[in-house]
Amino acid sequence: MCVSRRKFVGGGLAAGAVAATGLPLVGCGNDVQPAPLAAQAAVVAAPGDPRFGMVAVAANGYEELVAVGGAITLPIAPPERDALPFAPPSAIIVVHRAATEEPRFVAFDSLCPHAGCPLGYSPGDQLVKCPCHGSRFFTVADPVTGRCPGEVEHRPARAPLTTYAVAADGDQLWIDLRPPRSSGPSPAGLRLTDYPELESVGGSTVMVPDGGKCGGRGPLIVIRKDATTVIALDARCTHAGCTVAFNEKRDELECPCHGSTFDLNGAVTHEPARAPLKRYPVQFDGIVIVIDTD
Repeated sequence: MCVSRRKFVGGGLAAGAVAATGLPLVGCGNDVQPAPLAAQAAVVAAPGDPRFGMVAVAANGYEELVAVGGAITLPIAPPERDALPFAPPSAIIVVHRAATEEPRFVAFDSLCPHAGCPLGYSPGDQLVKCPCHGSRFFTVADPVTGRCPGEVEHRPARAPLTTYAVAADGDQLWIDLRPPRSSGPSPAGLRLTDYPELESVGGSTVMVPDGGKCGGRGPLIVIRKDATTVIALDARCTHAGCTVAFNEKRDELECPCHGSTFDLNGAVTHEPARAPLKRYPVQFDGIVIVIDTD
């Protein structure tokens, strides 16, 4: 039976709190449970430390991470989050992927970008999976297909998971929450014929700039505002990293996870999000869209 997010986080429970209950949840084809919630929040490096913006994790300090195939949901405490000069995720999923093959540990957003359900890990096929609606995500790069970690392997999710670099120093893991630098300019010449959702006024789509290259920027939401105007903003809600959607009737961006809303300039119009979405300059000649992400 498919498990809806309403049932999954019903009764006012936070996503992480549901994960901590160990409730046996089975979604549409994904026989995984959310990764167990860590008892303690992550410790963020202090200001002035060159690793400021990174979190330290003792892999042997969590039973779930000791064995290969284990995973844990690691919350980022509000005081730690508020001290950072960027909007970090509310929690990340950390996976012990392999014993010797690199990367041994990987980390991603802990909430599915489709509807905000807490994610779990399937060691058999090395995929991060959503127990609610069946979305699946790659955990390692595939040089044959060109797939990157965090990319969608199976929908309904369309936006990829943000991938966080993990540096292992013995049993100590340093996970970098800092936003990635652009791996280059966004693709020049995005033609409307390649994005049919944008051919009509009011249409929108979520896309990954930089050609989807591993290590590039996260997803953007691109909106056809009128006949001559296209708007592009970060697609990740600044509260917990869920993917926002465009509500044409209300002319606003809405987060499906916790109800935050933003205007088309990226400003917050309804909390819990506090930081705005970044808006990028766009050139549009009626045929070709060029987004400047630098």
